[in-house]
Amino acid sequence: MSLAATGRHVTGLRRLAALPGQGARLTREGRAPRLSLNQRIGPHRRLLLIRADLERARAAGHAQGGTVNDVVLAAVAGGMRGLLAGRAELVPDMVVKASVAVSLRRPGYQPAAGNQVGVMIVPLPAGEADPGRCLGQIARATAERKRRPPYQPNARFLQRWMARAMARQRLVNVLVSNLPGPSGPRYFAGARITEIFQIGVVQGNVTVSTGVLSYAGQLNFAVLADRDAVPDLDAFGTGARATLGQLGALPRGRHRPPVSRTGWRLPTRME
Repeated sequence: MSLAATGRHVTGLRRLAALPGQGARLTREGRAPRLSLNQRIGPHRRLLLIRADLERARAAGHAQGGTVNDVVLAAVAGGMRGLLAGRAELVPDMVVKASVAVSLRRPGYQPAAGNQVGVMIVPLPAGEADPGRCLGQIARATAERKRRPPYQPNARFLQRWMARAMARQRLVNVLVSNLPGPSGPRYFAGARITEIFQIGVVQGNVTVSTGVLSYAGQLNFAVLADRDAVPDLDAFGTGARATLGQLGALPRGRHRPPVSRTGWRLPTRME
């Protein structure tokens, strides 16, 4: 065994040694509720787009001592509430679990090649009918979780293990990613880009994923779902948009309804 290979092996062992500590934290988080949504994904997808206003979302978050990301999570909680209510699975005080992607880069850190991303598991009070109270609970939960380091599944062998285990996991119900985009408009071939969306992935037994991207004053939601497991994705859009509207985060004036697109199949190489 070469010195380089030995070094990689030792590094892997150190990461593996750190895993029980993260496992203990995951155990303390508690299991996610059993939902009909959490089933093995298939090859078909459905996409739903929702448009909000960045500054109005920021003001709504600040009113509850939170952030834009907390407003995003409140919208996801509202979407889950609408979806579960339509399936007769919503119960009082129901809390669903969201896996939220968080950056591991510190402020002022010079970017290096590749992603540096961790995971924060956030409880979303889907059973709370009042969007303001829902947002307040989420803001307190995220503030508490920000005081401890996020989960960091960054070793290659651990990533492969997680990919296999995702089909049976009981930790989260929904995936969420919120990224900051350009604050001003961008152009392509001289034409102004009017909107940008972040389209994520579903994996394992998590059939709903919400990707959010800010762009030139917009806060754009792209909700991706397994088409067969979530044929009622419009109920998620209705619930999320109702929450954003009650929080005052939707654009002023005439609103476009959520746009839903369905019917495509993953390329064979991705199945």
